[in-house]
Amino acid sequence: RIRALLGDRGVRIRDETGWKLSTTRAAAQLMGTLRAARHDASSDAVLDWLKHAPALAGPTLRGLESLLREQGLRDWAGAARWIAADDGASVRRAALAAALADIQAWRAALQRARPLAQWLAALREVLQATGQWQPLADDAAGDAALKALRLDEGAQDEWAALPQAARRIELGEFTAWVNDVLEDASFKPRHPRDEQVVILPFPQMLGQAFPAAVLPGCDEHSLP
Repeated sequence: RIRALLGDRGVRIRDETGWKLSTTRAAAQLMGTLRAARHDASSDAVLDWLKHAPALAGPTLRGLESLLREQGLRDWAGAARWIAADDGASVRRAALAAALADIQAWRAALQRARPLAQWLAALREVLQATGQWQPLADDAAGDAALKALRLDEGAQDEWAALPQAARRIELGEFTAWVNDVLEDASFKPRHPRDEQVVILPFPQMLGQAFPAAVLPGCDEHSLP
């Protein structure tokens, strides 16, 4: 909260504490991809994921969302069946049919039980196919998330060497694992070279000189 308040006012901050990687937009995008692959995913969950997938053209996505809203199709499985059977205008049908084929293929790639290393490879391939990979890699938090999950190709051998690496897990278990990894990792943004404020844990003040110090939550009666 302190960082958000100062950041909104344009204060240049060096944050030595960081925050949970799971709270970043990049992590939310990764989790959204996995939630959209569930067999019982809602139309909203799939749309939220697709809005972060550059591979799907904007006009097609807007048309898809408009159609789902107009028809009140809240369940994606039912929506997919309805679109596949649509006898509307040929131009709209062709565009949505092509988009639906891609969407279902991307989702299907994340629905089969497999060992952890294969799950990571499948997730990486879907992120690349949907155009999500590069924007994540170019973002500081996104790059941290990809590294925390060891989604790079060279890490497969490391994961394969872990105990129980051959055990096949379902999408739900893999999603929970990804969430735990992102929850346990911290994200520290790049620091400005001429910061005005430094945020750090109290013990790290030892040996450093500051013109002033603010200790939130402390007063003359309570000092950690």
